[in-house]
Amino acid sequence: MKRSSFYTALAATAFISASVTAKAELIRYAVGAPPTAPQVQSIEKYATAVEDNTNGDLSMKIYALSLLSFAEMSDGIRDGMADAGWVLTPYHSKEYPRTNFVSESSMMLEPFSGQSGGKEGWAFGGALTEYILHDCPECLEEFAEQNQVPTAIVAGTWYGLICTSPVKSMEDLNGARIRTGAANQARWAEALDAVPTQMSANEMHEALDRKVVDCSALAVSDIQNYGVEETVTDITPAIPGGLFPSSVFQYNRDKWSSFSTGQREALLRAAATGAAAILTRYRSDLKEAQNLMTELGASFHQADDEVLEATKAFIERDIRETAEKFAQEYGVENGEQILSDFRHQLNKWRSLVQDIENEEALAEVYWNEIFSRVDPETYGVK
Repeated sequence: MKRSSFYTALAATAFISASVTAKAELIRYAVGAPPTAPQVQSIEKYATAVEDNTNGDLSMKIYALSLLSFAEMSDGIRDGMADAGWVLTPYHSKEYPRTNFVSESSMMLEPFSGQSGGKEGWAFGGALTEYILHDCPECLEEFAEQNQVPTAIVAGTWYGLICTSPVKSMEDLNGARIRTGAANQARWAEALDAVPTQMSANEMHEALDRKVVDCSALAVSDIQNYGVEETVTDITPAIPGGLFPSSVFQYNRDKWSSFSTGQREALLRAAATGAAAILTRYRSDLKEAQNLMTELGASFHQADDEVLEATKAFIERDIRETAEKFAQEYGVENGEQILSDFRHQLNKWRSLVQDIENEEALAEVYWNEIFSRVDPETYGVK
């Protein structure tokens, strides 16, 4: 090869290499769970979908429990410490009041039974995502004020009590110290004469191990995620009930606005894929956790009738009182009507997911019912 031809070829190769390198724009994604947590593996599916759907224009690096904790996540994304992340909106009552108002209504969903057990989060996550993205401009304004853009809302499995001693009667609950992560769980504990202690999920293991709390309100599917399987000896799955929704793929608004319309559409498609991956993983984790805790000798308890009746009465009362509270403290008006309308949406989603059994079918429903109706040219853009 002639010298000039060699350098021409070398230059061309360098140009192509530089173009490929420049083509992939990195998205820094933060999650407050450790790298070994199953939900991080589901986020990896989202990251793959981001890259595939953008033909490699965007790539994602996941920072698991290294860049931001769950408690730091909202402020960190707002300030650009991460481009995107998993935000637990119930941790931030003042920042997301209208979103949390609807989120806290999860106790009004009746649990799935039989072969459909564990799909509560599929229905609630879909209903809440559709509500926020399509029916609640005030919710989107809340996120915009935090310089953020939500895409998918997910919810795990039904919340129970994981404890270091049996808790199944009103007598057991009287004075019991219960770690709660959401305001409605704390109100339930107080209504049944227990003592709520709100703390981050990252602090839960130490609190249980050191007997700072007697129980934690937690989805059984999350027992392994937080490493408490060796500490917990008793589980009461039915109470307090409800779910813990969170915004799983939440973006810094400046970063989101910097993407092209095509890239934003690709990210919305990826959100359907990622949400379905997380939700189906939660359900499989529930079955695995139930089997594991049985093998470890943990006892599963049924809450007695008095506790169940007290819980039902609390839910009915709490819907009215919460509407009044959010009106007074946060200016959320027409609360009872909002929840009445949302109940219809929730019933629709209960029917939509009833017969779905795999991740791909769930992702298709999420795309068709929610994300395909979002305008990527304008949604979330400054």
